[in-house]
Amino acid sequence: MCFFDNILYTTVEDDDNNTNKKFIKKKIGEIGPKSFYKLCENFIINYNLINATEYVQILNNTLYSKSTFDHDIFKPGPNLIVEVQCNVNIFTENLSRRKLLHINVLDKNDNSPYLQDHNLIDIYLDEPHFVKVIKLFFYNIYFLYLMPC
Repeated sequence: MCFFDNILYTTVEDDDNNTNKKFIKKKIGEIGPKSFYKLCENFIINYNLINATEYVQILNNTLYSKSTFDHDIFKPGPNLIVEVQCNVNIFTENLSRRKLLHINVLDKNDNSPYLQDHNLIDIYLDEPHFVKVIKLFFYNIYFLYLMPC
């Protein structure tokens, strides 16, 4: 009654190239259906975060980011699991329910490749993969022949 039966939240990781380095919170999604609040006007509903309070916050029954998200360095990583407790006050009765909400953090293609073992790689130009070399101004342009797997 407090939560959607089946929902997958998705957000994009934050931009590392943010020039003013000011955090901008992002709306991740509604926690429950809005129709529930209209149909049950006499119910008092509130949500509490059980975990992941450093990453998300709840404002007006909606999940928002509270800090920057990075898919690659596990802040919080590609998946964030948030446990939320819903408290419903129905006249004199109090009901409570918890649910795990899954948030996928989508990766931006913002990381250049790098050598993980910091060794040098030798590339020999006499290999058969290099088929043509053209001199253009001060640069040599190499055309590669890629063989299908």
